[in-house]
Amino acid sequence: MEELEKTSCADGVKYAAYGHVGDGNMHVTLYLEEENENWRGMIEKARRDMYGTVIRLGGTLTGEHGVGLKRREYIPMFLDEAQIELIRRVKLAFDPANILNPGKIVPWE
Repeated sequence: MEELEKTSCADGVKYAAYGHVGDGNMHVTLYLEEENENWRGMIEKARRDMYGTVIRLGGTLTGEHGVGLKRREYIPMFLDEAQIELIRRVKLAFDPANILNPGKIVPWE
């Protein structure tokens, strides 16, 4: 929580942390309290900084909810290409036509 405070507040980005903190699963939503035309860039920077801290502390991108469109592009920060390819192959084993949530588990090239 201390690291999250340093990371998010550095550029005026705020956060809401919730979830299952007792068992190590924490959800974080980043936001700005005031309008700013560069809000996307500010949130993106804070998110990348936050994920860098998560990696340094031994955390992961996702827990029980999986990865949707919001976090999909950050998977390569946490998994190497071999791990991502394994996930793709497992998904295709159960969904060979790739019709169930296409593109929402890992990046598809």
